[in-house]
Order: sequence, then structure tokens, then C-alpha cells
Amino acid sequence: KIDEILNVQIKVHAFKIEPSKKKVNSDYLTLQIEIDDRKRVVFTGATILIQVIKKVPKDKFPFTTTIVKRNEYLEFT
Repeated sequence: KIDEILNVQIKVHAFKIEPSKKKVNSDYLTLQIEIDDRKRVVFTGATILIQVIKKVPKDKFPFTTTIVKRNEYLEFT
């Protein structure tokens, strides 16, 4: 779950955005991340994360970040 990696430094290796199978007219984000030298995959429908990661140039991967919760929204720091 995404909640398990909040406020923890992660390295984002890759991502994929696909239409949600649960919510009509929305997307979900698949993140391939690394924490403590272990690779994991995390799924989220967080709109802000989706909008921001689309703007990251491909040559900037992998990058290190932390996902934090501000009010009701998740965002990269």
C-alpha cells in the first residue's frame, strides 16, 4: 500500500499510467520503486502524483524522492 511508504525516502525507477478499472474516467499510477535496496511496485490513483510524474523527463530516472500527505493529497517532495 502507498501508506506504507509515506514519509520514507524512495528511489523511483519507472512508472506506468493506465485507465482505472475501478473508477470511471480516472487513471491509476504504477510506480517501480526501491527502498533499502529492495525493489517494489506500488499502485495509486493519486491525481497530483500522476500529474507531476508525467512532467519528469525520461533522462531524470531514477530519481530519489519522498511521498508525503498534505491535507488530503499525496505529493512528491
